[in-house]
Amino acid sequence: MADIEWTSYPDRRSARRAAVRKFHPDIGGSADALRAALTDIDALFADAPSASASASASASGEVTVLRSFRGTVEQLAKPVRVRYKKFRARLPGARTYTEI
Repeated sequence: MADIEWTSYPDRRSARRAAVRKFHPDIGGSADALRAALTDIDALFADAPSASASASASASGEVTVLRSFRGTVEQLAKPVRVRYKKFRARLPGARTYTEI
């Protein structure tokens, strides 16, 4: 993969996104071509300060999934919501499907 193709992107993230859109196996690309493109992009943007941690993870083949704060809070709140609904159903005057 030529580095010239990836130098037109301002940062590593946008270059990687473009590579995934172009070479992802789910849209007809090959995994080897995607891996090669991502390796080229990581090498090209290796001197960028934000690329240092994720470049080492990409080189070892690991994939890190980052979770947003909102997703974490929703996951923590789910058991509380379920317990609240069960509690609310036992209160006097609570309507259930069979009573409507």
